[in-house]
Amino acid sequence: MSTENRGKTYTVERGATKLRAGQGLGTGLGVVIKHFADAFTKKLDSPEKTSGVFTVQYPEERLPLAEAYRNFPILLYDDASGQELCTSCFQCQRICPPQVIHMAQAKDPATGKAIPAVSAFVIEYDACMSCGLCAEVCPFDAIKMDQEFELSTDYHSGLTVDKTDLNRPISFYEKLAPTFWGEVKDGALKKLQANIKRRPGELGIAPQMLGKVPTNPETAPLELRTTT
Repeated sequence: MSTENRGKTYTVERGATKLRAGQGLGTGLGVVIKHFADAFTKKLDSPEKTSGVFTVQYPEERLPLAEAYRNFPILLYDDASGQELCTSCFQCQRICPPQVIHMAQAKDPATGKAIPAVSAFVIEYDACMSCGLCAEVCPFDAIKMDQEFELSTDYHSGLTVDKTDLNRPISFYEKLAPTFWGEVKDGALKKLQANIKRRPGELGIAPQMLGKVPTNPETAPLELRTTT
């Protein structure tokens, strides 16, 4: 092959100043010391910076979580009435890949007929995938994904969570995901009001709200009705 086809040769200047013996080592150590010092005094919080600490001092310092962040499912109830949004439609239980959701539908004590309310609801957090399918499929926006992730424990049974510990007020989720809740708020509350009419007495009220809110005045037995 002739030299004409070998391409051009480029010369890269490495600097005109020649380093004396030991200067290169000293320069390298200077860079290391600078980065070490910056790790205690500077925050690497912009692309322009080349040194500093880029981690946060957890748990004293925490990064904000996105609205779409999800960990484990929770249930919602209305702040004012205490009524749970869940109707026990079983959609979340059916779609759950690891089958960790278990529920039972409430029944009218007078007639024995099923009503749109849940009497028992359990989620096994220790086997939950945090996939969020239960929240996506829920037609009543009753189940949502929480952002709490500090759940480490040496008590295994404590990760099987019942309805009382799953329940959160709507205002709680609204603070976590204001945009997401704003998109479904009107429809969710409209469906809730329709379901409340079919719930007699205290059925459908979150356990922690019993005694704090009046029973359903439209369907409660006469002796349980309260004036609002």
